Amino acid sequence: RRSRAIPSPAPRPSGAAARGAAHWVRPSGGWSPSDSDNRAVQEILPEIERWREAGEQVVVATVIANRRSAPRPVGSSLAIAASGKLCGSVSGGCVEGDVVEQAQEVFASGEPKLLSYGISDEEAWAVGLPCGGEIDVFVERLP
Repeated sequence: RRSRAIPSPAPRPSGAAARGAAHWVRPSGGWSPSDSDNRAVQEILPEIERWREAGEQVVVATVIANRRSAPRPVGSSLAIAASGKLCGSVSGGCVEGDVVEQAQEVFASGEPKLLSYGISDEEAWAVGLPCGGEIDVFVERLP
């Protein structure tokens, strides 16, 4: 896993997105929602809204890129409440456990993170996986 703090993103659209009702990815041309992003957020949004109505802070982790094989498509999201509740998925197994750990740092600092995870084909075969792959996960605290 590689992890790096990234600077705060450019201002986002106002309205529902500013309140965390949508998750936005930053392609080279600026902020825009993707179709898969919207579906993933719609799946976890009701739970996020319940948590926030109860006064909980929430961090959202989203798969923003994958190379070769990956368990979840780009746009898949995992919501993490400060109390430890989870909703959604970005990968599974040890990757998801590490994303939850990294979310604790995002809760504390407020700074988003870009995480990269990967395994080579050779390493994958050695542990019984059919192939290797890589994913990038953007982790941010909702305002």
